[in-house]
Amino acid sequence: MVTRYGIYGVEIKSDADTYTRLPRQIKDYDRYFDYNYVVVGSSHANHIGEHIPEYWGVISVEYVEGRVDFYRISLPGKSPKVKLRNQLSLLWRRELQSIQKENGLYKYAGKSRAFVEKYIMESVPSGVLEEQIVDILFERDYSIFKK
Repeated sequence: MVTRYGIYGVEIKSDADTYTRLPRQIKDYDRYFDYNYVVVGSSHANHIGEHIPEYWGVISVEYVEGRVDFYRISLPGKSPKVKLRNQLSLLWRRELQSIQKENGLYKYAGKSRAFVEKYIMESVPSGVLEEQIVDILFERDYSIFKK
């Protein structure tokens, strides 16, 4: 999920799910997303906190009187493990080029993606780059994925 304030990871655990894969999922989410939520069925709501870092947010979902209700149990804090380089890897090549253009950087059209990402990381202040990545992902045309 992309908002103006950052990139959010959302892991869903239904009442039928187990926590078997959750440690690996937490590790992956923490590396890419500024904030993370776990959305759980009501059977997990009371003990999910034992399985996630304290900076993760929790939303409980249950079916009540014929409709779905959501309860925010806790808000997420900023992931201390998020890496700007990982977030940069979420961008398409043309989006990397737009960051280069916006910051007055050389294009390096023939260079590898890894080279361009490293060049951007070394050339753009991290606070500026964080905002640009969020803006690009927020404005991205996701309708191309519709069939």
